[in-house]
Order: sequence, then C-alpha cells, then structure tokens
Amino acid sequence: MKRFPLLLLRNNYSSKLKDLYKILFFGFSILLFTFSIYAQKASIVSDGYIDGEFEGWEGETIFEMSDGSVWLQAEYSYIYQYAYNPEAIVFTKDGDYFLKVEDVDEILQVIPIEKIIRSKIDGEFEGFEGDTVYKLYNGSVWQQIDGKYKYKYAYSPKVLIYKLENRWKMIVKGITVSVIQLK
Repeated sequence: MKRFPLLLLRNNYSSKLKDLYKILFFGFSILLFTFSIYAQKASIVSDGYIDGEFEGWEGETIFEMSDGSVWLQAEYSYIYQYAYNPEAIVFTKDGDYFLKVEDVDEILQVIPIEKIIRSKIDGEFEGFEGDTVYKLYNGSVWQQIDGKYKYKYAYSPKVLIYKLENRWKMIVKGITVSVIQLK
C-alpha cells in the first residue's frame, strides 16, 4: 500500500511531462509554420488573382495574373476546379517558380513567359485544321504547324501568342497550337 502513492506520483509526473512535451511541440510547430510563411512571403513574385476564368490545369495551361505576368505550367499535372478570378500567388523557391491558387490544395510548378503577343483574330474563327492561317487585328499573320484539329467557333476571339524555347505557341479559346509567323 505504501507503493500506491509513489506510483500515483510517478503517473502524475509522467502525465505532466507528456503535457509539457505536447506544449513544446505545439509551440515549435507554430514557430516553424510562422517561419515558413515569412520565408514564403519574402519570395512572392506575383500576388493577386488569375485574370478571368480558371478551370484548373492540364498539360500546357497558361495563367495570366492580375499584375500582367503570364505563367506556363512546367510539369504535367491534371486538376479541374472552376473559379472566376481566384486569388493566387506565384512564389519562388530554390530557383523554381510555383503557383498556389485559392481552394486548390496542390501547388503547381510554373515558368514565366516573357515574349507575349496579345491580339484578336480578324473576323471568324472556326478552330484549328492542322495548317490554318490566321490574320490578327495587329496586322500579323500566323500559320498553325502542328497538325492539331479542333473545331470551335467564335467571332474575333482573343489570341495569346507566346515564345518558349524558340517555338511560338498560340492560344485561342483555351486551345494551344504551335505556329509560325508569316507576316
């Protein structure tokens, strides 16, 4: 019977020690989280929202940020989530760029696109037929060179043309094709 109070004291001491470890671990976790947030803020490259409709990403998805910067999906990943002008940040870590979009758990690696031409198709657009020629409002003329076929009708849709590794790509109505400039 004399051992019972000693055992109770030991158990009580052990319980308090466990509680102290939990508090220290929780405090350290908060400190680590705060430090990682501070480090992330220090490396933010673009902070705002994705301009227009966001439908997730797949393959060569382009993201136009509210500050005018344009980013290309750098690795294959597929996720679908629709939002209009969702908040987003692009941050850099170890020389790579990453995109974080509100309400999307996954973080996507992206690359900056710096050579960009924005215009509109001059007249009707009926999709891509493999070698179609397109005249733009800015006077330039482009020809599709990748053989991709996709029908999609629009009148004077927006066009985004960008250069990546010595190749030009054109995006119209969410469809990306390879092009060359004729004029």
